[in-house]
Amino acid sequence: MRKNSSLISDVFSNPVLIGAVGSAALVPLTRRLARRAGLLTRPRPDRWGEKRTPLLGGLAIIAPVAVGSFLSNRALAPLLSGVWAVFGVGLWDDLCPLVPAQKVGGVAAGSILECLVSSRIRCCGDPFFYLDTLGRLLVQVGAANAFNLVDNMDGLGAGIAALSSAAAAVVLLDHGLDKPLLERREESCSAVGQEPGIAAALCGSSLGFLLWNRPPALSFMGDAGSLAAGYLLGDLAWEAASTAYPWRRRGAAPLKPMRVIIARTALIALLLAVPIIDSVLLFVRRWAGRRPLFKGNTDHLSHVLARRGLAEPLPVLLLQAAQCLACGAAVLVVDRRARQQHRLSLRPLKRHLPVLLVGLAIGVLMLSGRMGTRGD
Repeated sequence: MRKNSSLISDVFSNPVLIGAVGSAALVPLTRRLARRAGLLTRPRPDRWGEKRTPLLGGLAIIAPVAVGSFLSNRALAPLLSGVWAVFGVGLWDDLCPLVPAQKVGGVAAGSILECLVSSRIRCCGDPFFYLDTLGRLLVQVGAANAFNLVDNMDGLGAGIAALSSAAAAVVLLDHGLDKPLLERREESCSAVGQEPGIAAALCGSSLGFLLWNRPPALSFMGDAGSLAAGYLLGDLAWEAASTAYPWRRRGAAPLKPMRVIIARTALIALLLAVPIIDSVLLFVRRWAGRRPLFKGNTDHLSHVLARRGLAEPLPVLLLQAAQCLACGAAVLVVDRRARQQHRLSLRPLKRHLPVLLVGLAIGVLMLSGRMGTRGD
């Protein structure tokens, strides 16, 4: 028990502290650099902000994650190569706007680069390797673009990143306490070399950046930060799902692939709930209104809530509360006994459901009492 407590303390204290302090300290430097480089937001009809704000805040998020992860486990350094590649694509988009297909291709290239330079390539002889690789690529690309879309209001993206990464760290750590790393490697090629230290570092850096990004924001992630953070969240969500629900377990009978796929998909959907819901509703509204699907506009879920009477930052708080509930559900449904059968257990969720509902009701009542002013 003492060993487990020590592991939890090491994983969460050092990377989180390094990420939070490093990010908060780097933001003033990135603001100066952004102003000198002319990387400032410009008020536009299809954007929510009305002031010029520095865009290089994403560097203050990713750099502490890289340092904290390296100090936690040097073997994790190659896994961050894809993150830096995606950061470069986003920075290019900040300097010279790219079309959506170019951004998707850049994120996919970063995912392939990460696979090539990491130890996952050693598992290429495994029958599930290609399915794992394809699934990871799809989740990383989808999460990067969904998070890029949901980062549309002060403090929203940073708060969601902190919540999702914390939940992913808990899932990874909970499974890691059950079995040694060597056995996890034999169970799932996707879990090779991954530790919850990256998730903890991302949680800390997101919280540190939130000090500067909360309303009224003094720094923005920019496309460089939102794409890179979303890519990393997708990687962590896939890692948590594949670690909790591997294709096979030592000494166990062969598993049904469809059951594993359903369990992984459900867990990933909970960890990335708000970005997924916002993206789906966004494209549905644009398609129904016969508007361009990939043209920016103020029709995101947060903007809709603001137009319906919620003054800032209430839409942000409401969406973050929804993400918090989804992350709590993700942690609760990954029951140890249920993992043996590769299904999501609703028993822990049922035990805590009254608390979750009471918290949601209190939040709704507090928000409804402050809906007198409009947010637009």
